[in-house]
Amino acid sequence: MHPSKNPVLLILGILLVVYLLPLGQRPMVTRDEFRYAEIPREMIEHGDWVLPRIDGLDYFEKPVLGYWLNALSLEVFGQNAFAVRLSSALAAGLTALLVLFLLREERSTALLAAVILLTSLQFFGTAIYAVLDGPLTLMITGTMVSFYEAWAAERKGRQRAFLVLAGAFCGGAFLIKGFISLAVPVLSIGLFLLIRKTPPGKYLGFALIPGAVAAIVSLPWSLLIAGRSADFWPYFFWTEHIQRFLSPSRGQHPQPIWYYIPVFAVGAFPWTLTLFPAFRGLRELRRKAPVLVFCACWFFATFLFFSLSSGKLPTYIVPAFPPFAVLTAFGLKSYFAAGGRKAWLIGLRAWSGLLLIGGLAVLLQKEKLYDEPGQWRAVLLAISLLLSAGFALNTSFRKKTGSAPTWFAAGLIPLFLAFHFILPLRDISHKTPGDFIRRHRGGIRAATTVISDNFIVHAACWVLKRDDIFVLGKPGELGFGFSVAEGPKRNLLAGDLPDFFSNETSAKIVYLGEKKVLRKFRKLLPSPDFEEQEGKLAFVEWNSRGGSSEEAVAKNSKGETVQEDGRPTLDESSGAQDE
Repeated sequence: MHPSKNPVLLILGILLVVYLLPLGQRPMVTRDEFRYAEIPREMIEHGDWVLPRIDGLDYFEKPVLGYWLNALSLEVFGQNAFAVRLSSALAAGLTALLVLFLLREERSTALLAAVILLTSLQFFGTAIYAVLDGPLTLMITGTMVSFYEAWAAERKGRQRAFLVLAGAFCGGAFLIKGFISLAVPVLSIGLFLLIRKTPPGKYLGFALIPGAVAAIVSLPWSLLIAGRSADFWPYFFWTEHIQRFLSPSRGQHPQPIWYYIPVFAVGAFPWTLTLFPAFRGLRELRRKAPVLVFCACWFFATFLFFSLSSGKLPTYIVPAFPPFAVLTAFGLKSYFAAGGRKAWLIGLRAWSGLLLIGGLAVLLQKEKLYDEPGQWRAVLLAISLLLSAGFALNTSFRKKTGSAPTWFAAGLIPLFLAFHFILPLRDISHKTPGDFIRRHRGGIRAATTVISDNFIVHAACWVLKRDDIFVLGKPGELGFGFSVAEGPKRNLLAGDLPDFFSNETSAKIVYLGEKKVLRKFRKLLPSPDFEEQEGKLAFVEWNSRGGSSEEAVAKNSKGETVQEDGRPTLDESSGAQDE
């Protein structure tokens, strides 16, 4: 059976094999993955589904729907990496199905567009990583597809039904990322209606139903959070929207206006190499189909809006990938239908060359990429690169060009599958601190005072199941939470350390965090009883501080002072040295 006969099954197969089954294989990465795991965990533990918190602190950077999705997954599948990432992966699959639905009258083009979407590097990377941009992209895509169906509907009942659906998706987008989520549909749809010379009177008609439904969807939680915290809306609206969008000095992650040009070019790999034939194919289309104009407006408005924002991250541009996939699929189909081949072959063979060089480079540099026990990962990566290169070369010699993009995409599957297994690399161990923290949690009791830093604290909370961890140094994104928190101060700066260690009554104090933060405050800290360093991470322990007898130090059979797990303590003058 030809794949286009049942494209839904093929897309579900790709989703299952490439996205879902290997989803829990990689260690979780800080800060993002642990943040979007810990906030739902604390919601479940405390039974509070209104107020987002991390480390017990108010966290108002995002609304609540993304946390609810992850919390539901944690409840069903347990507290693990698979559950944390599941909503992102499922959102990717549903987004691809929405693309299929949008182009359902042209099955082969619809299938190609969905495959292009699922095999674009950045879309894939975001979908198997626990961030909110995947669910947001689903909601924006649902809004856009629903509106287009309403615009194209011939019957009033069908039009109203799809406008209601567009409003529901739009409300969901708001509950994931706030007001910025509304900007992309409003700008895209407004530009489309302007180009289609829609009478001004119809603008209100198209906006009224979706606007009302979006308000109904988002209003209950919006009122509940306002009742729980008077700080939420001023902080969320002004700091997280206005300042972040307009002010390079106050917005996070400031980048130049052209930032997304190279980011998108890399993120769309390997389909970036098909842009020239796709563009030529689009020019050959004599009939300007409304769906192409619609997707062009969608892509352009999304790209422009995020480019104008002062704060930028690579994942912000992911909502531009669905319209990109549609335009590329139409362009390639038109290009091949017109007898085009040369530009496609150039891109295909360039991709083959890149993969071959990459595979050989990984084999030659495997010692630098991985520690010795993990060098099998380098071999796996090299094999997958070479397999994909072989697929691409084989595709370039096929005489029938109609199915060439599908074969090209099939060659990407080994590479994307391998991605789940090739992490962690040698130099990113501090970004995957879960195993390091787990090795040391055996001696940490409920009464133990735990200190971390703003980079590792999310992981420490998740692994230790704690929401009372102190943060040493700059508070980072937890700064707002500390500023409104009641009770003892848990953000430890230089001036706080002498009194903290003098007054702390816990039997044990531990530090789990980055070495560079520890190094900065080393002279202000007591000499440790035990210290271990690994890569860029450090574990430090101070005992005998007079707390519960359960955590007091003891003597071993040789008369040495030992900790609960039997490790000898270090003499104060012989603490481990920084690397």
